[in-house]
Amino acid sequence: MRCKELARDLNTSMVLHGDGTDLDLLEEEGAGQVDLFVSLTDDDKLNLLVCLIAKHLGVKKTIAQIRRSDYLPLIESVGIDIAVSPRLLTAAAILRFIRRGDIVSVSFLGGAKAEMIELNIQEKSKIANKTLQELPFPREAIIGAIVRDGEEIIPKGSDYLLPKDRVIIFTLPRAVTKVEAFFQKYNF
Repeated sequence: MRCKELARDLNTSMVLHGDGTDLDLLEEEGAGQVDLFVSLTDDDKLNLLVCLIAKHLGVKKTIAQIRRSDYLPLIESVGIDIAVSPRLLTAAAILRFIRRGDIVSVSFLGGAKAEMIELNIQEKSKIANKTLQELPFPREAIIGAIVRDGEEIIPKGSDYLLPKDRVIIFTLPRAVTKVEAFFQKYNF
């Protein structure tokens, strides 16, 4: 039933219902010719195996749902492109709401060894209209990109952070509180 719903909703995608380890089924359906292969069963090992089979057949990119965080380091080493962890996605969504500042998204990198935080610069932010080199930004964090009026900027020390800019920050967990403090509004 769920496959029928997905096939209806994803009308430009191929949705297969069958044993993902059945090599004949995958070859017969041309699974090796697709751009993206996603395995979302409740079995982490099966998701890993099926994505590896898909890669072997020639799939360009694979996504595996992984619930066990101790499997996350394995993902990169075996060639699976993206691991989706419901637990980490839930944690990121919760953090987005409890963190200070105008946070757009929070993502975990390397199985939560680092974070990527995307946020908007507010009019009354402490860092608005200052150059990056003026800021005593934490050493454990870096501003990786600034998006201004739809244009991406790879920042240099002389770049300004302007109100309404969106910034992408990469940080270690121990620096998150310091990073948040930079993006707070003045209390006038």
